[in-house]
Amino acid sequence: MKYPTSISARIANSKGATMVELLVALFLTGIVASASYQFYISSHNSVMTQNDIADLQYQGRATISELLRALRSTGYLVGTHEPYHFSNDSMFVFTNNGTKIDTTLFYLQEYSDVEYSRYPTRPVGLPLYKLLKKTNSNPAEVYSDYIKSLTYQLIDTNDVSITLVVETPRPDEAFPTNNGYRNYSMTELAHLRNVIP
Repeated sequence: MKYPTSISARIANSKGATMVELLVALFLTGIVASASYQFYISSHNSVMTQNDIADLQYQGRATISELLRALRSTGYLVGTHEPYHFSNDSMFVFTNNGTKIDTTLFYLQEYSDVEYSRYPTRPVGLPLYKLLKKTNSNPAEVYSDYIKSLTYQLIDTNDVSITLVVETPRPDEAFPTNNGYRNYSMTELAHLRNVIP
C-alpha cells in the first residue's frame, strides 16, 4: 500500500475515531475523575479533622494555662479579703497589684441564637459555651470558645482541681459518638501559693 505524501492527502484519507471509541474514552475518563475527586474529598476531610483536633488541644491547654496562672496569683497581698470564690462554673480571683484589690471573674456563657446559627449542622440541645474574663469594671472579653463544660473542685484551702472539656466546632462523619463532635478533656491541679490556710 502506498501512503499519500502530501498533508492534504493524508487528512482526506484519515478515518478518525468512531462514536463508540469516543464514548468508551469518555466513560473511562469519568471513572478516573470520580475516583480522583473521592480521594481529594477524603483527604480534605481528614486534614480538616486533624486541624480541628489540633486547634481543640491547643485551645484547651491555653485555657487551662490561663486559669492556672490566675489561681496561682490569687490571694497576693489581699490581707483579710477572701482570696477566691467558686460558684458552679464561675471563679472569682482576688489579687492586689499595688493600690487596690483587683477582682478577676472567669465565667461561662452559653452561645446566643446568632452564634448557634453559624453552626447549622449542630443538633438542638447540645449546648456550647464560651469562657469570658472580666477584670474589675472592665467589659468582659471572650477568652475561649467551644467549651462543653468547666468545673472547679476545691481539694483543700490551697489546692483546686480544674476540669475543662472543649469540643470541635464541626462534626466528624467518621466519629460515631457524641453526634460526631470530638471532645478534649483536661484536668489540672493548681496550688494556691499565696493563700495562707
